[in-house]
Amino acid sequence: MAPIESFPKSPDLEVIFPRPGHSFRWHRHDYPDALARWNYHPEYELHYIVASHGTMFVGDYISEFKPGNLVLLGPNIPHQWVSDIASDKDEKIVGRDVVLQFDPETLGVGLTGAPREIGELSPLLEQARMGLIFSGDGVRSAAKMLTEIGERKGLSALTLIYELLLHLSHNTEKIPLVSPTYAPILDQQSTLWVQNVIEKTIGELDTDLKMSDVAHHVNMSESAFSKLFKRVIGLTFTEYLRKLRIGRACNLLSETDQKISTIASDCGFRNLSNFNRYFLHEMKMTPKTYRQAATKRIHMS
Repeated sequence: MAPIESFPKSPDLEVIFPRPGHSFRWHRHDYPDALARWNYHPEYELHYIVASHGTMFVGDYISEFKPGNLVLLGPNIPHQWVSDIASDKDEKIVGRDVVLQFDPETLGVGLTGAPREIGELSPLLEQARMGLIFSGDGVRSAAKMLTEIGERKGLSALTLIYELLLHLSHNTEKIPLVSPTYAPILDQQSTLWVQNVIEKTIGELDTDLKMSDVAHHVNMSESAFSKLFKRVIGLTFTEYLRKLRIGRACNLLSETDQKISTIASDCGFRNLSNFNRYFLHEMKMTPKTYRQAATKRIHMS
């Protein structure tokens, strides 16, 4: 791997071209895929996960994701969804993501100059500048509309986009993702650096990974890495690593019947009491309560 110079990578700028004859871009892609990387763009993006579990990175927000994950991103928010697949196997998750990208001004729903009736969408677009994740019963119908947009053309597709955005604006079960103080470094070099760090860290969550190990991996001193990491990611490396480990634990608690002590160990926690304490801090509930709530949601769906 080529050495990284003094400054790290931030998200790639993704250049978005609308479909011919359309003012938006709709697409579905697999994972791994060239589109599934740490990136940003000036357009809004509605992103739906069809299949697989893994870790979601949106600005300085890190969490687990699972099928049904629906997120609306405002302009220039770095993002990536990393699925839990074996890196040593030629595994591909077909059709994992369904994505709608649009410029509100081009679409006629911009925050300025929009018809008065369309102004009803303005609060949603403003809130999406921090990133929004949706939950509740409305997600399923929103996903159905999002998927159907890809099957329509012209005015029919545009009308359905308006209907979808209105549907999301009425959804009361949405929370912002990015912290108010987050200010990403948006340059090519930082993007590649972050991608490199993410891959190294996720690949070794079950080990006794230290910041010095990752710093050495990207050819930096520990002190330089620490300062740069905080500047680019918005979190300390310790906070970042803990969030990744807790996110993986959430997936295992939801999807397996493994003992909590085994899950703690598999996620890199060598001490069960530390795992319980950090889990409570991040999730505001104990691992046992989280598992019970996840089981209840599965039975209700």
